[in-house]
Amino acid sequence: MGSERNHVGSNFALEVDGISAGVVNSASGGLVQADVISENMGVTAYVPKHIGQLTYPDISFKCGAAMSKGYYDWIKTSFDANYQRKNGALIHCDFNYKEVARLTFFNALMTKIGFPALKADSKEPAAMDIGFAIEKSTFTTAPAGSISGKYPTFNDKQKRWTCANFRLKIDGLDDVCKATTAIDAITLTQATAVNAVGEMREIQKEPAAVSYSDLVITFNANKMDGAVAWWKTFVQDGVCDESQEKTGTLEFLTTDLKKTMFTVTFEHLGVYKLELDPANVGGDDLQRMKMTMYCEHMKFDLNSEFVGA
Repeated sequence: MGSERNHVGSNFALEVDGISAGVVNSASGGLVQADVISENMGVTAYVPKHIGQLTYPDISFKCGAAMSKGYYDWIKTSFDANYQRKNGALIHCDFNYKEVARLTFFNALMTKIGFPALKADSKEPAAMDIGFAIEKSTFTTAPAGSISGKYPTFNDKQKRWTCANFRLKIDGLDDVCKATTAIDAITLTQATAVNAVGEMREIQKEPAAVSYSDLVITFNANKMDGAVAWWKTFVQDGVCDESQEKTGTLEFLTTDLKKTMFTVTFEHLGVYKLELDPANVGGDDLQRMKMTMYCEHMKFDLNSEFVGA
């Protein structure tokens, strides 16, 4: 048997443009792959094969609030469709934060920014779900020492971000918003278009359409009047022009409910579904309703108090 032992547990750190961005978890993707081409010539009993075009899977990970200013600036520009390509590295560390491998990536475009589902009685810590497309990567396994102390962690601030603390505001729906008990996960998705150039092994990727998820809220049924009135006008009566759309904000609050960490602004909201929450029908819980709204555009803002370097 060899004298070296495998390590227990994994930690990941993110670098963006050479600057530490923070510690992340559940990281995957990014390692180069190749298409397999079959040469069915009909001459032999077997089919000769060889590799062809290289592909680089999207990198995905989850992270908490303790990330750097550069990281959040990248998120904000992605929300604003101000596309920015970034170089960086995903650093794989052992349980003691000693670097054991490094995935270096090039020309990354953010393709997914996801905020967690919220529930007023949740005890779960909150995390963002992030993905980005890359054009090239390299992978090295030479150890480079410990990363401990080199990356923002701000554990006290991370502990202040949970899935239970939020404030929703939608024009004309104050009672509904104050009675909201849950909000489904919110996601921005950036499509990419492939630009394959014959003299290059790597495929170039260009930004395409941006899409925003629906805003889906669950609220106490005794405060349904405002939601029902909007739904009747917009859906039942068909008065659904732009003047009937609404704007709103979702604030992610600290656990003491005194400060806002992030704000997502919703523009051009339109209700298209209103229903009794099926999870509560016939049960012993308080009766709730669920309202689903499309959203044409979202914006992201950050309280600078909750960022690192």
